[in-house]
Amino acid sequence: MKYKNAIILTGKDILIVFICFFMFMFLSGGGTQNVLAAEDEVTITLDANGGEAVEPVVYKKTQSKIGILPETTRTGYVFNGWWTKNGGTSSSDSAWGGIVKFNDTSLPSSDTTYYARWTEDKAENNKQDTYFYGKTDEKVDSVTYNYGYISDSTARGITYNYGHIEKASAGTYNYGYIDCLISGSRTLTYNYGKITDSQNKITYNYGTIEKNNASVDTNYSIIENNTGTINRYSSDATLNENSGTINTLSKGSVRKNTGKINDVNDKNVTIYNYAGGTVGKSNDAWGVRACTVWNMGGIVQGYSSYADNVKVYNFEGGTVSNLRKGSVIYNLGGTVTDSSTAQVINCYKVNINSSFVETWNNKFIINPDTGEVWLPEGETGTFTVKDGTPQLYVTGATLTKQSDTAYTLSDAQATIVVDDVEPFTITYDLNGGTVDGNPMTYTERDTITLKNPTKENYVFVGWTGTDLEEPSDNVTIQKGSKGNRQYTAVWKQDSNIVILTFDGQNDTKDQLMIYNILTGGDTIGKLPEVTKEGYHFLGWFTAKEGGTELTAVSKKPHKNTTYYAHWAIGTYTYTLDPNGGTPNSTTKITKVYKENIGILPIISKEGYIFNGWWSRNDKGNWVSVLEPNSAMEGQDTAYYARWTKKTDTYSDTTGVYLYSHFEGSLKKNTGVITENNNYIGENTETVKFNAKGAEINVNKGIIRENKGVVYNYPGGIVKKNSGIVYNYGGMVSEDNTGSVIESYSVKVGKGIEKATLDNESFLDIDGAKWLEKTKGTATLTVVWAKGYNANGYHLEADGCKVTKNTNGTYTLSKITKNTTIFAAPTTFTITYKSENGSLQTTNPSTYTYETGDITLAAPSREGSTFLGWTGTDLAGTTKNVTIKKGSFGDRIYTAVWNNESRTVQQEVFILPKVLVKGKAVQKLSWNKIDGADGYVIYSSVAGKKMKKVLDTRKRSSKKKAKKSTAKSTRSKTITRTFKKRKSGTVYQYQIRAYKLVNGKKKVFCKSMVVYSVANNQSGKLTNVKKIKLKKKSYTLQVKQTAKIKAKYTAYKKNKKLYSRVKTFRYISSNTNVATVTKAGKIKAVKAGTCTIYVLAHNGVRKAVKVTVR
Repeated sequence: MKYKNAIILTGKDILIVFICFFMFMFLSGGGTQNVLAAEDEVTITLDANGGEAVEPVVYKKTQSKIGILPETTRTGYVFNGWWTKNGGTSSSDSAWGGIVKFNDTSLPSSDTTYYARWTEDKAENNKQDTYFYGKTDEKVDSVTYNYGYISDSTARGITYNYGHIEKASAGTYNYGYIDCLISGSRTLTYNYGKITDSQNKITYNYGTIEKNNASVDTNYSIIENNTGTINRYSSDATLNENSGTINTLSKGSVRKNTGKINDVNDKNVTIYNYAGGTVGKSNDAWGVRACTVWNMGGIVQGYSSYADNVKVYNFEGGTVSNLRKGSVIYNLGGTVTDSSTAQVINCYKVNINSSFVETWNNKFIINPDTGEVWLPEGETGTFTVKDGTPQLYVTGATLTKQSDTAYTLSDAQATIVVDDVEPFTITYDLNGGTVDGNPMTYTERDTITLKNPTKENYVFVGWTGTDLEEPSDNVTIQKGSKGNRQYTAVWKQDSNIVILTFDGQNDTKDQLMIYNILTGGDTIGKLPEVTKEGYHFLGWFTAKEGGTELTAVSKKPHKNTTYYAHWAIGTYTYTLDPNGGTPNSTTKITKVYKENIGILPIISKEGYIFNGWWSRNDKGNWVSVLEPNSAMEGQDTAYYARWTKKTDTYSDTTGVYLYSHFEGSLKKNTGVITENNNYIGENTETVKFNAKGAEINVNKGIIRENKGVVYNYPGGIVKKNSGIVYNYGGMVSEDNTGSVIESYSVKVGKGIEKATLDNESFLDIDGAKWLEKTKGTATLTVVWAKGYNANGYHLEADGCKVTKNTNGTYTLSKITKNTTIFAAPTTFTITYKSENGSLQTTNPSTYTYETGDITLAAPSREGSTFLGWTGTDLAGTTKNVTIKKGSFGDRIYTAVWNNESRTVQQEVFILPKVLVKGKAVQKLSWNKIDGADGYVIYSSVAGKKMKKVLDTRKRSSKKKAKKSTAKSTRSKTITRTFKKRKSGTVYQYQIRAYKLVNGKKKVFCKSMVVYSVANNQSGKLTNVKKIKLKKKSYTLQVKQTAKIKAKYTAYKKNKKLYSRVKTFRYISSNTNVATVTKAGKIKAVKAGTCTIYVLAHNGVRKAVKVTVR
């Protein structure tokens, strides 16, 4: 049995407590501070008075009331509760002092004894009466005060219960025990005692309800489990489980909520909210506020601005919405919506072997159910590990070792993995594909096979990247691997898929048409629809300009194709309706799209103020004003003159607060106006409020708040704006929710004597020219100052883009600040053609009109004599060339040399080749090397160590080789024949050239190793018969590259080549001229010619001629 708010001690416990107490007193010297600790408690001794013994109950003195005390039993007697005196056998209440009322009787200030009262269980004592002390199994209908044991009181409610009732339905006060409070039309008003199962309404609860299935209006004490309704929970005790409804929770906590908690407002309240549970109401201002919620899968919802100061730990499955300022949401895998003013802190799960960890500090969040650990973003958490824990590593955060047993985690960015092996990253470039499940990290413990991605209309070729020479669709990172890895997906388009790209050109997004050539009809069908503001669509064409038009009946192409939209710029008209003004005639402005519409006409109407040209909607409401010098939009539009009736007209104001609410037309304000509702021509002092629809034409003073239209000049200040401000050098504060249309001044500077600006784009204010930022462009013509000209100078500006037009004028665009235009020297290029010579570094590549005299230094070329330069401003070949100060224009100079030839040193190398002759014969041949006195041939079966088999200066062994007589001694090729080769076996050969130095052989050149399969007719392998090149020669510029493309023909098509070496190998005859990579990529190095040989495994080759210019 559980006793809330009390400490129950057995006799043995008490003995241990006293022993520990006296030992502590002895060791500490008997200080009084230790004695005082016992005075914080009160012990209630329960004298069973002949009944079954009951352990004492210990209370803290901070508890003001006696809690629920346990029942006891005595054979043949009925328990009548605990009393303050021992009345012995007396039946008088006064002899027993007073009964202890649970949760109502005040806690004594010192240790006290209470006594069990008993009534003998016999018939004469069990009769119903107003005061009942006995025991009855009958339905009770005439008891007002119960001290005994009643089985059923549902017939009539009991006003005061101090005893035990098995089944009750109503009453006023319960200070005793009720097993089941059943549902009925009447209710229990006050509960101070213990109710095991409540199925009826209770108005006020000060006691204990183990399970509530009905309604409690206000709770001030303990409810173990609620499946009903609690209107107000105001107890400090914890409600273990709520699957019902709590309308207001103002104190205490809920350990498990799967029901509804509508109103929460206490910073000390903690709720554990699970799936099915809801905290707060989305349609009630009094919802969730100022509490802590561990949301383990339920819903936490706020309403309006009241959902503030809430702390939520939102785990996976949980949903949080509509929390407001002051609330903090720790997002631990849940969902957060509509909580823009709340602070949302993302948290990252920490995965670590739990056997490593000793402690976590309070910066980590630990799931109370699963024990999972999370670290909030931006936090630095510290954890300690057990002795003997190995070095730790991390992914997803930064791990810092503080000591042998302490680490910090910080900078969390993803799920955190802490392990005792070093992690490595895996990055993927999917090239438009998608794949799920491939890890981003791995360790040497892992074996990982990559999942292959997919991409619509494409076939996955494979991955390229770390440890992969060619694309592979079966990539496994083996256990024991280390290092960061990168993989790129390689695709090829499905051969049956055709993609048509429809390029809208410029402002419109490209559209695609994808189809399978094996299905559907032969014609394209419906073409994509496309629009472009201000333009008329002319159709789809095969070229950006010109080309053939595509129609719905055009044949489908069988390869990827791009078609282009053709457009014609539109011409549009604005119609200006005077709307009763003068002149009373309609004006039309017709311009092409984006063309400047220029200055708008200003008209008049007697008794009215002209407010500009406005558009209207279908309901006749004003929509937007037409701005002068704006760009023509891409539609015809009607604008109407808008008028405001004049009430009064004034010419000037002086003094302070002359007009509190100004409704008339004022030419100039030099005083203070509280509110302007109409028109002020010029303000040089203060307008406190410029109302919506009102206008201040020139502001050079202060406007405290604007909701209308203000033209703000230098010196003017608008402190708060929610209207429109045309700003010409004035100041608009940051308190701005309206529109500020900036204009910037344009002035002339160095090198410009005069600039003529087009009047349509510029506004003249107090002698300065202003250009509106949003207008885009403006045109000007300049007169250069003395010493400056258009040949050597160009126009620049420090706040906008300047473009020179073909007619000599300049266009200003993209203005961003007050701008000064000025002359800047143009930079011209000097291009040198050295004709394979070497230039001097002192020769500049650029110069300007202001650069001093430049004398060109002569280049050099090996084996040649420099004769001079030809080029810009030179009549012929000139050796001494000087570019004078004041020159202009780009220049080209070409070096002229004498006709001495240039020799290119060729590199020395041996090119061996093996051909199969018959079933058992292989014929080895190679080129002679200048200066060689002889050659040694090394050979063996492929894969084994090669041995010397022949020296061309000695007579060869008949078993090993037979000297050929097919070539004369003057031949450039040497040949040797090898017999008795085993069919299907691969043999390898290498030739080494040597010189005789002091009678000893000194090898100075070795060939590559070549491989040949004996007898092309048997075995699984075959040899290359010939090589075919896509291109036999290349002409390249220095540093230019090219890729050799080659194919081979095998002796037997159905057999494979020997795979120990690559299909093709490459050799350059002169790497000073051009190099070649293992993949066949040529790179031009220096002017000259060379040959690059493409060789198969058996030495069969093709030559590629390379010329570098």
